[in-house]
Amino acid sequence: MAIVKAGLSELDRFFGGFHPGDNVVWAAEAGTFVQSFLGAFIQEAAGNPENVIVYVNSNYAPQSIHRRFAEVVSDARFVHVDAFTYGKGEGDDLFRSYYENLSLPGNFESVCVETPADAGKFDRVLSAVEGRYGEGARYVFDSLTGLSELWGGDRDVQRFFARHCPKLYELQAVAYWPLAREAHPDSFLANLTHITQVVVRLENTEEDFFELKFQKAEDRPSRILHGFLHYRVAEESIHFLDRGPARDLRVGDSIREYRSAKALSQAELARMLDVTPSALCQIENNQVRPSLPLLLDLSQALGCSLDDFFGERKPGGERQKGWLVHKKKDQTAGNAGKGGVRSKIEIRPLLPGKGGSDRITPCLLRLGPGVEDTRPFFDHKGPEFGWILSGLLRVVVEGEEIVLRKGDSIYLEKRSLTRWRNEGTGKVELIWILC
Repeated sequence: MAIVKAGLSELDRFFGGFHPGDNVVWAAEAGTFVQSFLGAFIQEAAGNPENVIVYVNSNYAPQSIHRRFAEVVSDARFVHVDAFTYGKGEGDDLFRSYYENLSLPGNFESVCVETPADAGKFDRVLSAVEGRYGEGARYVFDSLTGLSELWGGDRDVQRFFARHCPKLYELQAVAYWPLAREAHPDSFLANLTHITQVVVRLENTEEDFFELKFQKAEDRPSRILHGFLHYRVAEESIHFLDRGPARDLRVGDSIREYRSAKALSQAELARMLDVTPSALCQIENNQVRPSLPLLLDLSQALGCSLDDFFGERKPGGERQKGWLVHKKKDQTAGNAGKGGVRSKIEIRPLLPGKGGSDRITPCLLRLGPGVEDTRPFFDHKGPEFGWILSGLLRVVVEGEEIVLRKGDSIYLEKRSLTRWRNEGTGKVELIWILC
């Protein structure tokens, strides 16, 4: 399968690139620079003369789009679908003047939508563009939130997305669909998530730091949904600070574990090191990397060697002693991938890594009401054990239906679930152990 790059090497390494047909919803909090991700995607595609880039614009004057992209997109064909001039621009003479005596490079095209507030007519314009440029194009919608403002609410946007997302999938295009997370109800994003292939969330963490995580990643390893990437932005360029779970050396995790083993709070250790608690927090969350002098101070304060921060030994010798403690506050939860229903499945690993050994991986699963699927919870070839904590779960194993209630358990030696469903009105909670 051909891979389509995002234009950011760290993101491409972490995620493995996009598949043809991927519709990517970017749910961005305010100030997280989603436009920089869009720009990197366009820049990546721009150098290949075989590519077609369709930019659907509802927020910016056509002159601005021309200045931004006419010279950048030197080889690929760039199609600007202008829903601004007669939309938010209200047909102002200044914006209409762009189309008078228009002289554009041969690879740059502007399609002006004359009645963009009519969702049906807008739909037909885009359908014509899709029909003209066929398979494999790159689509960037500058803002689903902008379309919502143009059409007076989310209802028409949802219908528009439900029509064009499957169409672009069949055309093997890759499309970016950004939206302002705080501008829409949770139900709107849930409906989009059910249809699309990939959902990326951009969130604010601490000052000048942002977090990228995948809420849905269809047909990708589940580890992607448990990880994240931290980034900063300088001159509109994205700079990643770590590689999330794919990174080999996560020194902050070791520092936090050794501090916890010493029963020290972050504030107490920060005072010992003469650093701020905020700085120590960033180190422990792998947002910044400690300097060598600070690492030496940390090893002295925590009573360990530098090798211990980078090696496999756990604080207090838990592996040698045969036990391991993983505090609730250190556990991270995420949503599973592979399909729309998986956005209603929460997976919380109960031990770091593989529980301190290569033998078991225990997880707490929470399944939303009415959720069902025809795939197992994990892509796993070994034995699995499940124990129901609450709720009513119906499972199918080799054609046999089994109803599991609170206190029931199931062991799968060389089999896997072929179907399952939350039969109750509330969440199902269960412990699931991969052996």
